[in-house]
Amino acid sequence: GVELDEVRREVAIADLTPTQARVYADELEGRQYELEHGLAEPLVVIDNGGTLYLADGHHRAMAAHEAGIEAMDAYVIVPQTPVDLGMAKTAEKEGLRVVDDIEVVDYARHPLVETTKRLQ
Repeated sequence: GVELDEVRREVAIADLTPTQARVYADELEGRQYELEHGLAEPLVVIDNGGTLYLADGHHRAMAAHEAGIEAMDAYVIVPQTPVDLGMAKTAEKEGLRVVDDIEVVDYARHPLVETTKRLQ
């Protein structure tokens, strides 16, 4: 019952509120490679009353931030009226305000990378 618009635009990494507390170092390396070679997909962001929640692309956003990239292409979902988002509650509970608040996990492999390596 929520009316949405979708726009594609550049978003500033500094303006994003992450909704995921951790990224895996091994996947982060892959996203860094993609960025360096122009292969990165757009982020998915929800513009909820002016607050930009990063819905998908935490590894890409973190890789961009570490590379000094200030803005990225994104699909931005814009509810016509602000919505009570569970991901906003998660971000607040985890103390996530900026991309720098995301923890890089380097003591474990991303589950998909781990499974892929085992199958090779």
